[in-house]
Amino acid sequence: MVNFWLYLITILTTSPLTSLQSDILTKNIDLSTQLKVEKTKVNPTYVVVIDPGHGGKDHGCLYHNHSEKNYTMAIARSLGNQLKYHHTNIKVIYSRSSDDHLYLTKRSHLANQAKADLFISIHLNSHSDQAINGFETFIFGKSDYELNSKYSGSCANSDSKKSDTVVITEQILSQYKAQQRQKINLKIAKAICNAVEETELQNRGIKQAEFLVLKNCKMPSVLLEFGYLTNPNDRSRLSQSSSIKKITEPIAKACLQFLKQTV
Repeated sequence: MVNFWLYLITILTTSPLTSLQSDILTKNIDLSTQLKVEKTKVNPTYVVVIDPGHGGKDHGCLYHNHSEKNYTMAIARSLGNQLKYHHTNIKVIYSRSSDDHLYLTKRSHLANQAKADLFISIHLNSHSDQAINGFETFIFGKSDYELNSKYSGSCANSDSKKSDTVVITEQILSQYKAQQRQKINLKIAKAICNAVEETELQNRGIKQAEFLVLKNCKMPSVLLEFGYLTNPNDRSRLSQSSSIKKITEPIAKACLQFLKQTV
């Protein structure tokens, strides 16, 4: 019996086992490498805050018994669903999930706290002329904003304790940040604007406005007017979930493409 165990130990410590151990080690290395490869294939996590405009006592646009706040909620949910459908690892946060009133500054503050990668505020427009219709994409900025505008060097509204040089430097830095912000906002705006071409909505292009809801956003941000509540065709499209999906789907894809290229 003792001879048997000695024989077995001898067999286990010979080169065939060493080769086997080498093979196992190699396989372990291959497995580890494979795991690393698989890990790189995992989609990155994006955080998108969708802001359904108005809510609660703030109805937004009103047309007969149609209230903008109800339309924005339906559109927001559809857009959020499309983002999650086309990207399995995305976090969608709604500034409001029910008929609640929320101050404009709270909406952007929520997005900043969430460290969102993108902020989308959803609205509808109105006009006395019911023939006016279409989709509008807004970014923050003055309507006559010029990227190459020059400073006069005036310090009338500045801290009197600071030198003119310091104040002008701060103004230049502030303008530079505004320019960079506008460039990135313009990029997402163009992507969405192009996506609208795939829908039945009239595309009214990209515009600038000093919307308070966009002013303090620290991430790329846009305000989207999905149509005119006063226009019967726009109103009809935005009253049906199937039609809303046809609009939000290409927009969601455009947003995801933007995030992949930017974040």
